Amino acid sequence: DVMAAGDKFGYAVAVDYSGNNIVVSSPQADINYQNQGSAYIFEYKNDSSVYEYRIIQKLESFEQFPNEFFGQSICISPNTGVIAVGANNSPYVQPTIFDNSQTSFDEQRTSFKNFDGFTGSVYVFEKKEHTYYLTEKLDADLSLNESFGTSVSCEENVVVVGSPDYIEPITEENNIVFTGTKVGMVRMFK
Repeated sequence: DVMAAGDKFGYAVAVDYSGNNIVVSSPQADINYQNQGSAYIFEYKNDSSVYEYRIIQKLESFEQFPNEFFGQSICISPNTGVIAVGANNSPYVQPTIFDNSQTSFDEQRTSFKNFDGFTGSVYVFEKKEHTYYLTEKLDADLSLNESFGTSVSCEENVVVVGSPDYIEPITEENNIVFTGTKVGMVRMFK
């Protein structure tokens, strides 16, 4: 895997408590030429003569959204059990609901989706043995274009996410709209 000019390698970095593991983001790394982003985990190792940090794993979003900016923010828990990666430009897909979900047809095999802005998301990876696996995507109950995932912090059982562009929703004629002032928000997930 080759890093290219414009990938913004080193945009965000995080180090564990021991200093033996470093996570480095590259939020505009190309996946299918789409600036989706990636993050690299480095571990301090030696081969009996040279001590150096070496790439042990590359993390990517499981989505295929162009310009998602996976790696906008990043954290690693002190004992390396959890890595959280912010992607502040992930689109939000809102399901279409008819009659308060009481209408059904074709045995509910057809679904409708509306892209409702780029709210952002945070991907949580947990370490199992020596490999990190995606365990959760945080993105529920977001306002439009709030930049959820611009900042992240994590411990073993807690992930805290910043959304500097959050707008408090208001109701206008039975519709929820996001036209107010940006007030920002921080959410904690346990």
